[in-house]
Amino acid sequence: MIYRFKISFEDEEDFERWIDVKTNATFYEFHNAIQDTLLFNKKEDAVFFVVNDNWKKLKEIPVPADNPKDANCTIASAIMQPYQKFIYVADKTMEWTLEIELNKILDETLGVVYPHVFKSIGKPPRQSGLLLSEEELAQEMEQIEAGSRAKLDLELPGLGDVLGDDDDDEAKEDSDDYNLDEFPDLGDIDEIDFSKED
Repeated sequence: MIYRFKISFEDEEDFERWIDVKTNATFYEFHNAIQDTLLFNKKEDAVFFVVNDNWKKLKEIPVPADNPKDANCTIASAIMQPYQKFIYVADKTMEWTLEIELNKILDETLGVVYPHVFKSIGKPPRQSGLLLSEEELAQEMEQIEAGSRAKLDLELPGLGDVLGDDDDDEAKEDSDDYNLDEFPDLGDIDEIDFSKED
């Protein structure tokens, strides 16, 4: 048999995951499945809370980062009602808090590997910019820089030359060269009368 859980962030309305797990799965396995769908790094302590219908915490099931297999009790052992609810703090440091609700119990589907993400809505938030590796941070900065440069070049053609975009040779060939000597001499700006209208 399979439990289907609806998972959503406490403060993120545009994010939902529906995860199917076997009824004999442990909280450790459930933790891994949620962390994977969130793209979290699994380096921070997490915790499940068994709660009542009003989301009042009744029991704590810690998932320590240094030994997450401590959470080896089964999910079935915590199911006390048809639409059992849990609170899951995916990262205790950043306090990413999700609400979990049992949606239904169904038969296993042949060929499906569980835990299984049945439905996915929205992108997860970034766990923490500080937890990015140096390589990930460098890649993200390159993407931001490339996007900004492309946008500026659309708005102001040839600006890539000023920013030192050596890769865009065509843009250099198409850009206009301006020589300030070609503009008329306006003389002393203090002598120009701007009060007259044409």
